[in-house]
Amino acid sequence: MAPGDPDQGFTLDHTDGPELEVLEDGIRARDPLRQLRRGYLARRDLEMRLPVHLPRPPAARMPNLRFDAADGAVLHLRRNGAPARTMRLTNRCIELLKLLRSARWLTTGQVCRRFFAPASVSAARRRLRALTCAGYLRKHQENRMREAVFALGRKGKIALERDGFDGVALERKPPKQREHMEGVNDIRIAAEMTDGLAFFFAAWELPGIGWKFPMVPDAVFRVGDRTFAAEYDRGREGLRYFVGSKVAWYRRGISGFPLSGVLVVADRDARMRTLARAIDDRDGRVLCTTINAIRREGLPESLRRNAAPAATACSPEGSRRENTFVATTVVESTACENLGTGS
Repeated sequence: MAPGDPDQGFTLDHTDGPELEVLEDGIRARDPLRQLRRGYLARRDLEMRLPVHLPRPPAARMPNLRFDAADGAVLHLRRNGAPARTMRLTNRCIELLKLLRSARWLTTGQVCRRFFAPASVSAARRRLRALTCAGYLRKHQENRMREAVFALGRKGKIALERDGFDGVALERKPPKQREHMEGVNDIRIAAEMTDGLAFFFAAWELPGIGWKFPMVPDAVFRVGDRTFAAEYDRGREGLRYFVGSKVAWYRRGISGFPLSGVLVVADRDARMRTLARAIDDRDGRVLCTTINAIRREGLPESLRRNAAPAATACSPEGSRRENTFVATTVVESTACENLGTGS
């Protein structure tokens, strides 16, 4: 059959029966194909399409045509038909990536307080969602009832390395003591929003800067010309250990690293008052407050101004003073009893 001829029937000899009529596009017979003899279908023309490559120089690009798609070879189109460009990082986005390099994980509320105040949390969520979808951030949320936390993504790591930051690590999942890290980062954000901040290093950053002392504070920071240590207490340690070990170590002084004061941040108001009574700080160098006050008001006023801390008596009652700064100078009779009690 010549190419181009219409479909015609032709006959095949079947040894066990009469002739069968077969078309070009198939076999019409009661017997399946595998029962036909091989010789009947041999020596016939076979037509196949083969791709042919012709070497030649590539075609010139058309003017004003974009090929550098951000997420693959196919350009994402907007509703108006225009090609979507690469996501542009603002200065605020770059600062967020830099903060995550040190803080490791930040909650939505922490990002909102640091970069979006006084805007609503919805504005922070929209930007965080866009950065996460673009690969600059990584989101982790255990369940809908718990606030999401964000860490650096692969594109965020590349963006920081492009700006000259070395040793940028990517976090796989939040640490087991997530609440403690969030509290330390709350103190960090309050310090960053204070004028005159020179540096802030959390406990996980101190080994990288050569910290060789036996006790590791939760954070050290410097405001103006004064250096402070910070301790975030969630009530997991007994008063005897906290006062007898940590506070006593701070009182003896750190050789080569003088401190102007120690900021003790408790997780609740009752714990703050118990710590303030047990510490017995007569020179006003140990300053006590709560994490809620840090989130709402920032660092205590005596830390923000470049002056010696102003001591204030701790009162066991007075609900008006709840979640506010307190520095103890008065020792009550119950202090000895509190030294022997647990958290």
